[in-house]
Amino acid sequence: MRRQSRKLKAEVIRELKQLAEGRPTEQQSLLERYMECPDWQLASKIIRDAVQASLRGRGRTRLSPPPGWIQPL
Repeated sequence: MRRQSRKLKAEVIRELKQLAEGRPTEQQSLLERYMECPDWQLASKIIRDAVQASLRGRGRTRLSPPPGWIQPL
C-alpha cells in the first residue's frame, strides 16, 4: 500500500513540475494545447483564410493576361 502511495505521489509531483515548466502533460487535452500554442493558432488562421479566399473565388471568370505576357504553366 505504501509503495503505491509513494509511486502515485511521485507521479503527481512529476506532472506538477511539468506544468510549472510549461511542458504538456499526458492529462492535457488537444484543445488545451491549442489554446497555449500561438503557432497552432496562427496556422489555423492561415488555413481558414486560404479556404475562405478559395471559396470567394468560385464562379468568377479568370482574366486573360495582357498581350505579350508568358502564360502560367
